[in-house]
Amino acid sequence: MQRKHRSSDALTFAIALQACAIFAEHEESNMNGRKLIKRKALETGVAMLEDARKQGFTADSGSALCNALLEMYAKCGAIMKAEDIFSLIKDRTLAAWNTMLSAYVEYNQIEKGLVLYREMQLSKAIMNDVKCICILQIGNKIGSLELVKEVHCNIVSANFESLSAVVPTLIHAYGSCGSMEDAYMLFNDIPED
Repeated sequence: MQRKHRSSDALTFAIALQACAIFAEHEESNMNGRKLIKRKALETGVAMLEDARKQGFTADSGSALCNALLEMYAKCGAIMKAEDIFSLIKDRTLAAWNTMLSAYVEYNQIEKGLVLYREMQLSKAIMNDVKCICILQIGNKIGSLELVKEVHCNIVSANFESLSAVVPTLIHAYGSCGSMEDAYMLFNDIPED
């Protein structure tokens, strides 16, 4: 589009930023000071953001551009930038909550993930399988059997126990928290194909 001098709109930039986020998923992390980042994807995304700003587009709190920017920063490991964008979002979608929570888990910022989970509970954000898996991973990393049991209760009440990714994560979380009996019971309840 640039070579052909075609104008871009906010949606074009949002899609391009989503492409950077996907690129980041496949890029190896590099150390930048003490932080792991996906340098190439981040540099590309920042350059696209500059192009968007030059054309008068901003990442306001409700735009597709704002959500795409959040995802790009989160996937690239630019957690502070992602937090800045996340704080701009007034009406947070399930995707925005999940993006931030996943970034905290992926980049090992477990305490922040736990605080965000509690904030989600206070705001009555909808529970879904991605959120359950992230919180189970947090419970696993901090060794909180209480948190794992809390999420297990949410999984049962939301009827997520039949989802293929949820049960293995739950078994692993119980095992990591030293509750082998709960892990074994869940394992035995898995239906055979």
